[in-house]
Formats: sequence, structure tokens, C-alpha cells
Amino acid sequence: MSVARMTSKGQVTIPADVRKRLNIRSGDDLDFRVEPNGTVIILPITRRAQDVFGMLSKDRQPAVSIEDMHTGLQNAFRSGKI
Repeated sequence: MSVARMTSKGQVTIPADVRKRLNIRSGDDLDFRVEPNGTVIILPITRRAQDVFGMLSKDRQPAVSIEDMHTGLQNAFRSGKI
């Protein structure tokens, strides 16, 4: 079990074993979901468009900016589609 304490500013240091398990590092975004029963789910939003470059079909599609892809990935993570 990993335990952390919240500071007066509402900050929490995520224990090293949890950071390693979630593969998160400084600057990564986290999505906090509070379930109806009070359970809190923390999901890392570490995928960026640059991380998945080359994984898409080779078929030509209309160009999409890196920023639009990054926003789309964040929205998909937040909505639970990924």
C-alpha cells in the first residue's frame, strides 16, 4: 500500500512505486474521475500525438495538426474511449 499526505496547498507527491507503475513523470497530465460510490480513479494522460506517430494507416487522409491530434487524444482519454 502506498500512502501520501496532502499539503496545505492541496498538493500530493505520488509515491515512486505508483509513478513507476503508471509510467508517469514530471509534466505529465493526470485525469481524476470520482465514481458515484466515492472511488477515485486516476488515469495518466501521457500519450501525445508524437508518441503514436506512424501507428496510423498509410492511407492518405486529410492533414490534421499535431495540436488537434493531442487534443483529440486527451478528449478520448477523458471520455474513457482509450
